Amino acid sequence: MKKINPKITNVVFYIAILFAGYTLLQTYLAGKNLAPGACPVDDNRFQITISIILMVIYFIMTFFTEENTNQNNKHS
Repeated sequence: MKKINPKITNVVFYIAILFAGYTLLQTYLAGKNLAPGACPVDDNRFQITISIILMVIYFIMTFFTEENTNQNNKHS
């Protein structure tokens, strides 16, 4: 089976973290402008779903990432 370059996995991780942070900030700011008892998550449900999907994709990609054996040999 073909292995995935660790740099690609890291890029997916950074995109997922940035998008999740943006969604969290947007949800927090939207909640400040709503009436008490209103749910700010309803307006951002699609972005929250995309954030979770990106994290799951990253998690699955870690199983197929090549291991860097050069660093392991230096410590032996």
